[in-house]
Amino acid sequence: MSFERGVMNQAQEQLNSTDIALNALDTILEDAILEEEEHIIKSNKIIVHISDLSVSNIQGVALYKLSNASVNNFSDYYTITPYNSSIDDLGEVEAAVLLPTDEILRCQHAHKYESVTVIISFFYNDALFNDPSKGKEISTTIVAGVVIPSLKCQLMNPFILIFKSDLNITSPRCAHWNYGLKNQHKNIRGNWKVDSMPTVKSGKPTYVVCRANHLTHFSVLVATRNFQVQQTPQVHLALNIITSIGCALSLTGLSGIFLIGIFYKSWRKRKRNIIMLNFSAALAAEMILFFVSDLVRDNATACRIVGASLHYTIIASFGWMLIVAILQYRRFVLVYEQTIRCLILKSLIIGWCMPLILVLVCITTFPDSYNKNGDGMCYPDGIYLYYTVAVPILIFVLINLFVIIKILHNVCNIKVERYGADRNEIRLQVSFAILLFFLLGMSWIFGLGVTVSSNTVLSFIFCITATLQGFVVFICFVLMNKESRVFWVNIKKFIICAKMRSQS
Repeated sequence: MSFERGVMNQAQEQLNSTDIALNALDTILEDAILEEEEHIIKSNKIIVHISDLSVSNIQGVALYKLSNASVNNFSDYYTITPYNSSIDDLGEVEAAVLLPTDEILRCQHAHKYESVTVIISFFYNDALFNDPSKGKEISTTIVAGVVIPSLKCQLMNPFILIFKSDLNITSPRCAHWNYGLKNQHKNIRGNWKVDSMPTVKSGKPTYVVCRANHLTHFSVLVATRNFQVQQTPQVHLALNIITSIGCALSLTGLSGIFLIGIFYKSWRKRKRNIIMLNFSAALAAEMILFFVSDLVRDNATACRIVGASLHYTIIASFGWMLIVAILQYRRFVLVYEQTIRCLILKSLIIGWCMPLILVLVCITTFPDSYNKNGDGMCYPDGIYLYYTVAVPILIFVLINLFVIIKILHNVCNIKVERYGADRNEIRLQVSFAILLFFLLGMSWIFGLGVTVSSNTVLSFIFCITATLQGFVVFICFVLMNKESRVFWVNIKKFIICAKMRSQS
């Protein structure tokens, strides 16, 4: 595997040659008969570790190199099979694969397999993984492969892949090799398919940690590189500026709501305003923790605390959005429905308690999910990002979207009282739609799009719309509310009178 890269790329692009060779290697390894508990195959560019989990009960394979290693191959490398799945106990490893051994064994025993063969391979470079569409600027270090030929279950607990990186990497991605072998008639070649953002453990050396549970009969290959278009420094700076300005405006607006709640006793006693104060508190905490998360450096405990808190406040803010959506639905669609009993208690359970349960389950089951991700933030990443953040948010967004459609349908058909005194129906309806868009968190549709595609345009739209939510809440419930406006007018009069007295 020391051939010229240009020749290998051309062979792959025209004939799918390296994909065929890689698939043939996997097939040979899968058909190998294991006569002992473990077997290791080692060459200059490939190390293969074959093990029967039902006998060895290992937790994975870790790859190390001798301290004086200097040659560009595996001749000075060796493997160790850890018997626990702790990343911190591996030491200065070059690469490692940690398996959910107990779950794999339970699955295989349920399907009455007496032996469970696991094939873990390490490739010194990516010579057999040629994806011409990615360009020559893409490079990788060691590539790891995992094959479990007889696996019949979808793994709920992921296996973990750790890669040492001596490079100054930016926003790396976890990816697996997507074979093109079966699609030759459509001229589709093998390619890297992005899975998620990894966890980056900064330090000397830096480690990139990936997680995957979509194991199939093919190898799952992950590399420490970014397989998508990188954001330029200019784009990254622009997004940071937009985010900072939007959050500053929102925090200013939310502070105005809190001031009314503190000094206006009759205002804060109303149920509607109690809900709005809780919603505002969730939004403010989310934005503050967003900045704090970016400041946390190498303290793993602090990172987990901040990450779990940020996760909690984001889900909590959506819980309060759902409550606001329900109240708006009752006001504009049901209209004459009776009052909800124990509204505040039920709202507190939905807004604060249910998100807490989700975060507690996540942090107790997968504590490592709150390490710093590829963007340098303490936040759930990889599969945890999808199941504990994206999926709950998607559910909330779909419910709120349904509410918005029903409300706008009723408003446009004049089935309820007009919202405000403006007679220009089109302008009124457009303004109302925009207000509901911000109020009920529809900007997160773009956020979910960014999670899936990492599109730069969607990133800009999301940063602009999501960070202004608190400011729009202030406009809606303070500037557009007569009672709240009276409070601020009185404050203004008080300040003017105080100035006049001081001058006199």
